[in-house]
Amino acid sequence: LGQSNWVKSFRELRGRAKIDKEKMVTIGGFNLTATACSEIILPGIYARQAAAGSDFLINAASHSLFRGSRQLYGQTLRMAQVRGAESGRALVEASNFVPSFLISPRGEVLWQSPWGREGADLVQVPVASGTTFYSRLVTLFSTPNVLK
Repeated sequence: LGQSNWVKSFRELRGRAKIDKEKMVTIGGFNLTATACSEIILPGIYARQAAAGSDFLINAASHSLFRGSRQLYGQTLRMAQVRGAESGRALVEASNFVPSFLISPRGEVLWQSPWGREGADLVQVPVASGTTFYSRLVTLFSTPNVLK
């Protein structure tokens, strides 16, 4: 009781707003799009990003809430493998509390950082082009305002 102002402030500061368009940026001649945390579970996002011309995909994730759960990490890694294969793009996930990883455009795990190690690594990301059947299909049936 008496906490309604605190809850309202929390929602305003930490709430999520709907974004009508995802933004693509060009860095070093590469077109990039990024997602955050649990967006890895949403199948259409990565396919639309690839179809729109993203050279590779990035997901920034924080697993601190789950205290580095190995079960959640395993599920996230498998979902990333599916997202890489269905989009035909390499996918990089930078994480805390769990290893970061790189997935090939075919869905193979190309690299993982070791468990428990802090720091940064330099990895070569394979760049792919073209579209997969899945990304063409998703784009055909998706909302028209994404990445325009």
